[in-house]
Amino acid sequence: MMEQLPDTIRDMQRGGVSRLDFYEQGIEKCLKFVPEGEAGMIIEIDSLVPSAEAVGTKISASRDDVVQILCQVGKTFLGAAKRCCPKTASHPWFIEWSCDLEQQIFDIMH
Repeated sequence: MMEQLPDTIRDMQRGGVSRLDFYEQGIEKCLKFVPEGEAGMIIEIDSLVPSAEAVGTKISASRDDVVQILCQVGKTFLGAAKRCCPKTASHPWFIEWSCDLEQQIFDIMH
């Protein structure tokens, strides 16, 4: 899910539909973020696999609140990765991804 965060935040900031897929976390769910009005959004929660639980759930939220929460998730993850896994965090692929995420967060905060 973390690898999707920069694009998800970018799409939200542009006012587009965005999503986060939780396919590797064992819950097999998708969060779809759909703009609603000037500052709102609908978060649709759907199953990625057919099941009896596949009934979608929808939640209304403030776009700014959701973006701030996702930015905090990203900042927390980056800090933890750098402290706990410095070798992995210094890999060129991780650095490229983290720079993209940090830029998204910076753009929102400033």
